[in-house]
Amino acid sequence: MVALSFAKYSGCGNDFIILDNRFRPLMLTPHQVQHLCHRKEGIGADGVLLLEDSTQADYKMRIYNSDGSEAEMCGNGIRCLGDFIAHLEGERRPLKIETFVGFKTLRPNTQSFEVELVQDPIEPSIAKLEQGWFFYLDTGVPHAVHFLEDIENVDLETWAPPIRRHPAFGERGANVNIAKRTGPQHISLRTFERGVEAETAACGTGAAAAAIAAAEHFGLLSPIHVLTKLGETLLVGFHKNGSSYQSISQTGPVRQVFTGIAAMKESYGT
Repeated sequence: MVALSFAKYSGCGNDFIILDNRFRPLMLTPHQVQHLCHRKEGIGADGVLLLEDSTQADYKMRIYNSDGSEAEMCGNGIRCLGDFIAHLEGERRPLKIETFVGFKTLRPNTQSFEVELVQDPIEPSIAKLEQGWFFYLDTGVPHAVHFLEDIENVDLETWAPPIRRHPAFGERGANVNIAKRTGPQHISLRTFERGVEAETAACGTGAAAAAIAAAEHFGLLSPIHVLTKLGETLLVGFHKNGSSYQSISQTGPVRQVFTGIAAMKESYGT
């Protein structure tokens, strides 16, 4: 058995297990990640975040989805990691974090941290599927966004999987988002996430993608308020230059739920 000291975090209901992986580095297997994230037999989470050393930044973040696959980025996750680091260091300060998709900057604010998800210009494209028109864009993770008047009554667990793996979105597939405009600068959002293979309570990169899609579709201006499933709000800012969007940032609440020590077998399954 391996004893793991961990912190459980929530970013708008998007929950994570955070491990300090700097001193006795772990090489987690997919089965170990699945067990840690299991909501009945493990700690329970949408994913596992590892805090690691970096030679080019303050720290490095690795993230694993609950199915054991390694993810590219996570907007809620990196803000939770910022709060975890602040607890370790005893202060909030600007942080440069190395991720799978490059370096991300965290800036402390009254809620937690603001993260610059995308610095370089991106342009949303449009895909016509059997289910309708979708905006497609990569905000650190690929996302497909569809606007509806009624998002509450959609059975997302059934409706989203064929879209998540649709050939139009390549081999990686895409997270699937349904969104609704609810005010001059407000949208509501639900997200079906790759790697979790289910709807999550929130998705940071999905909120950013939906906000940019709303700016493109409805002409909404920065910043855009994105209401998540649990009723909390992520604020997405950006700069528009012609048909492209850049300097896409996000902020929102995070909280440490609890800390503990988990006893983990060295292997699970085969």
